[in-house]
Amino acid sequence: MKKLIHSILIPAIAGSLIFSCGNKVENSSTEAQEVESILKQDTIKDQIHQFVHIFPSQIKVARLFKNAGLPYQATVLIPVEASSQLVEKEEKALAMGLYGVDMVYSAMNNQTQTAMGCLKISKDLAKDLGLEGIYESNNYIKKFESNLNNQDSLELIIRDLFAETDAFQKDNNKLDLTLLTFAGGWTESVYLASTYALSTKNKGIVQLIGDQLVSLDPLIDLLNETKGTSNANVQLITELQDVRTAINAGIVKAETELEPMLIQMDDEKIKNLIAKLDVIRNRISKSKK
Repeated sequence: MKKLIHSILIPAIAGSLIFSCGNKVENSSTEAQEVESILKQDTIKDQIHQFVHIFPSQIKVARLFKNAGLPYQATVLIPVEASSQLVEKEEKALAMGLYGVDMVYSAMNNQTQTAMGCLKISKDLAKDLGLEGIYESNNYIKKFESNLNNQDSLELIIRDLFAETDAFQKDNNKLDLTLLTFAGGWTESVYLASTYALSTKNKGIVQLIGDQLVSLDPLIDLLNETKGTSNANVQLITELQDVRTAINAGIVKAETELEPMLIQMDDEKIKNLIAKLDVIRNRISKSKK
């Protein structure tokens, strides 16, 4: 992820404002702060848009699991009833990401009723976050119900839903919600992969987990840029940093220009990673221990 351009541009702009205004130091300072704020917000928007393109899609992750012949694990999903316990905006945005992955994971494994339940929860959460127009404009619930037995159609519907949600959030200055939703989706995807890695000892799944660092690092950086004064966001950043440390513990060979990173995780390391991920998941699934 490229460094923020405002770290280079702002001093020059601020300096030119101060010297060009003579004795109006106080006004110049205010103008410089306004310029800094505008540049910072525009840069963060650009970086978030770039980040969206490197984040692995929920459908891609679910298909990887299915193609690998991994069995469906209903017991590891976030309980449906947990959504009724959520109060804070940050929790609800995070939960949208978690339930979104569970929805895709269930739909791709022909668990259509579970997928339908996750979709309805997502719609309720979206309404609380001011995103209800996404679901209502294209009747996604009705479309989903009408295609429960058509795997290909369900996948297309889910793709459209995620694409429209991303576009709506970016176009309506809901950058904080975008990042929190991605954080939830990232957490749930890696959690599912970790439970599979533990039960199957599959080295390919372990490598897949390591590959997710490419999206975790910029996610943490962007959350730091947009955290504001929210204690919940500060807490999430710390928890994701703990997850990163747990994954890094498995790296036996760093990535080079010629060779990819090599990661190996024994049961102890995987269990530690699952525990760190569960800290985040348990913020949503409070009844899950």
